[in-house]
Amino acid sequence: MSQQEKYFCDKCDNYCNVEYGTRVSDIQFKEQMVTIDERYAFCTKCGSEVYDENLGNETLIKASARYHEIMLLI
Repeated sequence: MSQQEKYFCDKCDNYCNVEYGTRVSDIQFKEQMVTIDERYAFCTKCGSEVYDENLGNETLIKASARYHEIMLLI
């Protein structure tokens, strides 16, 4: 049985379980504003967003890919 990884919640000032959501985000990448579907983690106790390094990396990869798509169309 695997144990769920816990993340630190700044608002609760403790480690917590998280759930994941998706949102549309506008992100500045280089000189271009790009729109992507971004996944994020939030505390199950208070609902505040918590940092997840893997999701942060995923966001940068998606923003970079979208940026290059836009640049190819110009």
